[in-house]
Amino acid sequence: MHAEHSAKGMLQSGATVKAAVRVFRDRTAEALRQIFEEIGKRIDHRGQAWKKATAAVSAAFYDHMRQAPDVLGSSLRLANSPGPSVQTAAQALIDGVGKDLGAEIRAFSDGWTAPKPKRWNERHPAIYALLLVIAGSLIGAAISHLAASGTSRPGSAVAS
Repeated sequence: MHAEHSAKGMLQSGATVKAAVRVFRDRTAEALRQIFEEIGKRIDHRGQAWKKATAAVSAAFYDHMRQAPDVLGSSLRLANSPGPSVQTAAQALIDGVGKDLGAEIRAFSDGWTAPKPKRWNERHPAIYALLLVIAGSLIGAAISHLAASGTSRPGSAVAS
């Protein structure tokens, strides 16, 4: 990007700062997408493990965003001497990236953009099958009890 801007005579301009922040945003967004995909594959539900994983991603992301001015330092220096106007404009762009990608992280951790979690019975098939057997036995016993008590009740038979 620097060589391209230098060849076009745009190296010492705001376009270099904008392009550098755009590259930073695109690479950060792609890394987040890969992380979200892995979390979605490895964590089946939205319990404590999900909360811990998404909190760790959020914390790492905000650490990453705090380091953005240092990461983009060479582009800022090439764009112009790091004066207050360049620094202020760059920080505003970085803050916008942080706000947008932070919203994506919150939407994922809240489950809005995350893959649908597995249902309880899919995560615990053996326990689910056991519960179905127990429920079936209880229902069967209740029906047998009702059938047996229905014939011995006084007044239950129709008088002829």
